[in-house]
Amino acid sequence: MTALGDAAIYLINFDGEAALVDAGCGGAEKRLLQNIMDCGVQPERIEYLLITHCHYDHTGGVQTVRERIHCQVVAHELEAVFLEQGDNIVTGVRWYGGTLRPFKVDRTISGDSEKIIFGP
Repeated sequence: MTALGDAAIYLINFDGEAALVDAGCGGAEKRLLQNIMDCGVQPERIEYLLITHCHYDHTGGVQTVRERIHCQVVAHELEAVFLEQGDNIVTGVRWYGGTLRPFKVDRTISGDSEKIIFGP
């Protein structure tokens, strides 16, 4: 567990190459990094931060995670637009009493599926 308001954050580990699914609300980055290391993964091995959808309990911590881990943020193009605009209504951030600063999604996906390759 990271912080009370966070949605589930998942770590996908492929023999040391890793990705995170979602980033929670933010504010518990130290705990998140410790959880990752407790799973035997070095944070710098995380290549992607995969965003399931734009709600704040999944995306509020994206910028801090990206700054600390230097991973690529991946989101569907239909969700990315709200993150890149910092849309505080669609993301639901006001339910949490904050604001979402706009941020760039590094890789957008479109359609129903896309293959993402981990590692070299």
